[in-house]
Amino acid sequence: AAAGVLTLGSWTGLALVREPRQASTAPAISQREYWRRLPAIVGAHPNFRRYLSSQAVLRLSTMATGFLAVYAVQRWQLPDEQAGAFTIAMVAGQALGNLPFGFIGDRWGQKLVMELSAAAWILGLAIALVAYSPAWFYAVFALMGASFAGSYQSGVMIGMEFSSPEMRPTFIGLNSTVSGIAAGIAPLIGGWLAAVMGYQALFGAALFTALVGLASLHWLVREPRQYVESATG
Repeated sequence: AAAGVLTLGSWTGLALVREPRQASTAPAISQREYWRRLPAIVGAHPNFRRYLSSQAVLRLSTMATGFLAVYAVQRWQLPDEQAGAFTIAMVAGQALGNLPFGFIGDRWGQKLVMELSAAAWILGLAIALVAYSPAWFYAVFALMGASFAGSYQSGVMIGMEFSSPEMRPTFIGLNSTVSGIAAGIAPLIGGWLAAVMGYQALFGAALFTALVGLASLHWLVREPRQYVESATG
């Protein structure tokens, strides 16, 4: 109930914000035509297509997110309120990560922020695998929070940099849809792995998936700011 009241307050503030008007020069098309054009749009932008693939893989690596606290509580027979302490560590990591990631994104690009976010998640998973006391999980959750801060922040911003202003809503929508589908599937895979092979196997699979996602993002995707600048001379 308390969370609902606070969410309502946030919604009220957001509802009072007025979005700046932005004129569009693109001709109006039907919804059917819009959907028909999406595959061609993705096919015509290989750098964006590789980015979407890397994001799908990285989102799948979040399969371990919902099981970290459960694992720690069960392994060390912790009281239920310990999950709240871990959540505080996660929120602190997220809050502390927002400002530096914002500065890095402005100065060096959103792609670097997403790489650092993936690296923080990888480090957190690695610590979870080798942790021999529950205190280690404060670092795990803090790193997870920092990873969420960077991926959420730059995950939206970078979608704007792959296209012209007229196409930005479509690119942002494609980015959110692909990431959302992968993020929706990830917990199902995680639950199956935890039930069949155990939490350690789940964390190892998530770590490997995150490494693959980071490698593809780093080596296959070009920073969209530099890509656009070089393409336009």
